[in-house]
Amino acid sequence: CDYGRSAFDIKNRIVGSALYQLPIGPGKLVPVNNKAINAAIGGWQVGGIFTHQTGAVGYPLLGYDNASIANPGGNMDRPNVTGTSPYLSGSARSLNVWINKAAYTPAAGGFYGNVKRGSYTGPGLTNLDASLHKQFQMPYNERHQLSIRFEAFNALNHPNWSNPNLTYNSSTFGRISSTTGPAPNGGMRQLQLAAKYQF
Repeated sequence: CDYGRSAFDIKNRIVGSALYQLPIGPGKLVPVNNKAINAAIGGWQVGGIFTHQTGAVGYPLLGYDNASIANPGGNMDRPNVTGTSPYLSGSARSLNVWINKAAYTPAAGGFYGNVKRGSYTGPGLTNLDASLHKQFQMPYNERHQLSIRFEAFNALNHPNWSNPNLTYNSSTFGRISSTTGPAPNGGMRQLQLAAKYQF
């Protein structure tokens, strides 16, 4: 009954990154020959990493010892599938009701239930990390450089929802109550400014 998808299986994932130097400065598309202006606006690099992937897997548990085995590792009893899709769409789906509870029904007493491990896929993830970077050559010593870097993790502030509550007998079954993602702070936007002096 535990044959199924791994807990960390991500079925589809695409990642793309780009780094582009703005064409501003001497000899570039937008020539700027004034040293002071060029130092301020020339030589900046814009970068980004875009990630889009399908959601994390899971499966519902009953939340009580239906099989009456008192498993010391926890009650892993599952409901039975009814043949109805657990995925809601349109106005039927909200953060409070993300799963169609009619897709499951409690198994008869003394049975585990036939829901497969990893049979449910949660919400997908979309994330864009962006950066702005420039190196300044110090006029008093060519070996000295000042690097300025501004970064925005989840620059679009797009909420990536975690899996809903998958405990069948819970009053909050199917409810999403948090976000997830590669960025800190639950995956919501975070800004960072850094400076580095090299010599």
